[in-house]
Amino acid sequence: MSRIGKKPVQIPAGVEVAVDGTHVSVKGSKGTLEADFYEKLTIEVADGVLTVSRPDDERETRARHGLTVFSSRARTWICPSVTLTR
Repeated sequence: MSRIGKKPVQIPAGVEVAVDGTHVSVKGSKGTLEADFYEKLTIEVADGVLTVSRPDDERETRARHGLTVFSSRARTWICPSVTLTR
């Protein structure tokens, strides 16, 4: 399993994360970003933590889990010290 992909993303106070299937919206003091992600990944928000999981170990799913940028992109979006730009 991807070491990046399996790490949960802590959501700090003042940041709202909405997940609708594979569509994720992040709203914070510096702006709002939205993106759609790989359909096989499961994205969940619970108790102030965002997690991404995958249903299988197929090569493409493994690659997208850790390297589809979701985990690093979400960390960048959610981190309050980073200016949200696109």
